[in-house]
Amino acid sequence: MADSKPKILFVDDEQDVRSEFGLFLSRKGYEVLLAADGLEALALIAHRRVDLCVTDYNMPHLNGVSLMVELGIFYPDLPIIVMSGVSDMQAGFQALRDKDFDFVAKPAHPVDLLQKIAAILERKRASAAQGLARGEETYAGVWSHCMIANVADGSLVTLHVQLEDANKERIWRSFRKLLQGGLPGDKIILNLEKVTGIDRTGMAILAQINQELMAQKKSLVVCITGPLSARFAELVDATSGLAYALSIETALQHFQG
Repeated sequence: MADSKPKILFVDDEQDVRSEFGLFLSRKGYEVLLAADGLEALALIAHRRVDLCVTDYNMPHLNGVSLMVELGIFYPDLPIIVMSGVSDMQAGFQALRDKDFDFVAKPAHPVDLLQKIAAILERKRASAAQGLARGEETYAGVWSHCMIANVADGSLVTLHVQLEDANKERIWRSFRKLLQGGLPGDKIILNLEKVTGIDRTGMAILAQINQELMAQKKSLVVCITGPLSARFAELVDATSGLAYALSIETALQHFQG
């Protein structure tokens, strides 16, 4: 049975703060991943699906704003809470005017942070439920995509539903809408980090997507992370022509090499 605990990525360069909030949130029913800076956070999230990120603003190596930029590229739907004791962050946040995030002033009280996390995740669940209730078939309900900043003509496409027989018509129809809407770039990374279930029909859908992209002279790398990788390895057929990688970093190297 899949773990139903919401997963929180908590990023702060102060060990005491990480320990305090990590323990508190764990006791409140969350699974917490801890990182000391933005670089550690990106390494963790490359291999684990998370539901929300809480990050400090002022950190070494990769600060909160830079981390938000990176997360916005690869995980555009991930909610972010920024914690900071810095008095004037306007200059840093100018680059993030179009990024939706929440703010908590430091020193933050654990209960205040807990309430904000709960409210954001409830909002996220309600939005997803509302979309399902309306029976939305637009590609935005199944796929999201963005350009890849450090790959010329590259797009990151994320799938938001399970790759299984029950979803085959919805996935395929919405993918065609995505293509008709003009999927930018000719180097496509298909990110499956939100997918936990795949069957033989799902593999056939991937092969069909690959053929469709090849017909448009686009190349595809499928990115599989977490528990899905073992199941994918069982099902993948060498004759399918699918290129795949076990992390986004490796997938990027495929295009940069």
